[in-house]
Amino acid sequence: MSQRFFRSWVYFCLVLVYLVVSAGAAVRMTGSGMGCPDWPKCFGHYLPPTDETQLLWKPEKSFRKGQLIIRDSALFSAVRDLRTGVDYNPANWRRYTRHDYVAFNAYHTWMEYVNRLVGALAGLTVLALAVFSLFVKRSPKYTVGLSWLAMSLMGLQAWLGALVVYSTLQAIKISLHMLMAWIVIAVLLLIYARCNPTQAPSPDKSLRRIARVAWLVFLIQALLGTQTRQLVDVESAAHPLNPSEWLADPSAFFYAHRSFSILVLCAYAYLLYKTRICLKIRDNRIALLFGLLLVEAAAGVAMTYLSFPFGVQALHLVLASLVFGLGFYIWIKPPQALMNQS
Repeated sequence: MSQRFFRSWVYFCLVLVYLVVSAGAAVRMTGSGMGCPDWPKCFGHYLPPTDETQLLWKPEKSFRKGQLIIRDSALFSAVRDLRTGVDYNPANWRRYTRHDYVAFNAYHTWMEYVNRLVGALAGLTVLALAVFSLFVKRSPKYTVGLSWLAMSLMGLQAWLGALVVYSTLQAIKISLHMLMAWIVIAVLLLIYARCNPTQAPSPDKSLRRIARVAWLVFLIQALLGTQTRQLVDVESAAHPLNPSEWLADPSAFFYAHRSFSILVLCAYAYLLYKTRICLKIRDNRIALLFGLLLVEAAAGVAMTYLSFPFGVQALHLVLASLVFGLGFYIWIKPPQALMNQS
């Protein structure tokens, strides 16, 4: 297998992981996180229901083991493959005890189901990457190990997704789920960089240091942002119809997150100045990253002062994920390295 094909496959994996992040943001934006109350199936089905009547007990109806029904404001699971009789038999059903969330909304169910499908596709693609890494001609150092690490992390990411559902969207587990996706992105970018070796050193060794510091400052800012998001989750649950209350009493994490965003903008503005003005290097990645940061900051301002317009919180998350990946890649592949690659 050629390195070119393998590198293209790594890029494909990255695209799919970013699609998973975007799908997760859409699920969050629409409040569809509990659209499927179990995992990995959805109401015990491989193909989720489209109408609540499909989740009700009925006489003379067949059920597969593990399929869920809604009865007496609770979820019940079939203990085996069965066909119902004339009367309901409690012995055939076990109460679902993972959580007590009981609701069905076809729109939310299918939003969450599509999110899971994209996640499964990304997982299978990364699994294929790990297998392909064993057959790459003149495989770069550590490529095989990093590929299998990415596969293992995708498995851990799936497990965290299950924990998110079982906890009925507990804020800390949502944050861990997102951070794990970022770690997978970082590992895939390392593989991508190793399959694309630098032909010439950077003309200024300080570029890597600046890129590293800027990315680490962004990472701190993003971690502070997860604390702010958890606060918003709590307040939005308490005031679901009044977004103006979600940041009415912000914590110290919010102010630190906002202050660090200014530092991140300044750091990447300096990196852009250093490359374009001082060294005359035209690296479009840095300009793109700076543009993404500006839009992300504008989204943050909109959430704070315009009471969380629909879709802006999801946009903020997706942009942060793009900045994370692009900033990390600029660190490990400085501007001159990009310009001189074959």
